Amino acid sequence: MDNTLLDQIDLTPEEISAIKRSFKQIFLNNDQLWLFIDKTKKNGRISLYIETNIENDDTVKTMENQLTYALWGSIGEQTIDVVVNALTLNQDLPIYNIAKKSGIRLI
Repeated sequence: MDNTLLDQIDLTPEEISAIKRSFKQIFLNNDQLWLFIDKTKKNGRISLYIETNIENDDTVKTMENQLTYALWGSIGEQTIDVVVNALTLNQDLPIYNIAKKSGIRLI
């Protein structure tokens, strides 16, 4: 794992484990998770990028909210930016590429 990025984000190993655990409990087994720094936002300590095969926008939003609440319960309330790419929608937003190139894939 890239320690430089982790130093910039300032997360403990326990917080990284909590992020992974919460993600696995909420999202699909084959979904993927990255931790990244979104330089367009100055207030986000934790930025997560998720690629999912879930097709329903409402379900994706619900799962995104569940992840945020689960993380608040395990690592405390703080700003958590979650970017979800529903692969079935075939969207190609610039933030997706930024997250994958500059981030660390956790799962």
